[in-house]
Amino acid sequence: RMLNVIPKRYRELELDLLDEYFAMARGYQDQGRDVKALAMKKWFNTNYHYMVPEIEVDTQIQLVNTEFIKNYQEAKNYGVLTKPVLIGPFTFMKLSKIDPRKSTNIVVEEMITSYQAILFEAQKADIEWIQLDEPALVMDLNKQDIELFLQLYTHILKAKGCTKVLLQTYFGDIRDCYHDVMKLSIDAIGLDFVEGTKTL
Repeated sequence: RMLNVIPKRYRELELDLLDEYFAMARGYQDQGRDVKALAMKKWFNTNYHYMVPEIEVDTQIQLVNTEFIKNYQEAKNYGVLTKPVLIGPFTFMKLSKIDPRKSTNIVVEEMITSYQAILFEAQKADIEWIQLDEPALVMDLNKQDIELFLQLYTHILKAKGCTKVLLQTYFGDIRDCYHDVMKLSIDAIGLDFVEGTKTL
């Protein structure tokens, strides 16, 4: 929802933001309308599931909700310094259902612009650290996957300014891209030493 990835069938319901959110998660039924919820898939090797984002041909990926900034500021007002944690763009793309009519290049460009906007907002709010979770990096990656990841982060990290970026991985090791990750201008990386058998 934060990045405006809302399928047309939910937008057409013309609900308020909260009801639209629940319609995507649970479906929506009323007089003559029956809209199913987003599909669920298993979250990597856990017993949890996630709602599969759908990027349609007319979806415009862009930052439209900065609730994470409000949450950060609310905690700070109570004397608690937090670190916003968001799913990273690579994992977002790998786990999404993308309409084949939507140009991959456009999806990548919109992702870069959106995550740059996230970092700009973080700087404006004086957020010291932001965490981007990229569990998809532990999957078997081919050359195209690694190139996509590097393309995303090479551009996104140019916008980090004084905000530090923690790239977090889990559910395995990142053997296919470790050396590539180390070349990026990230400020910290989280690695899995339990299931990541090759991490050490």
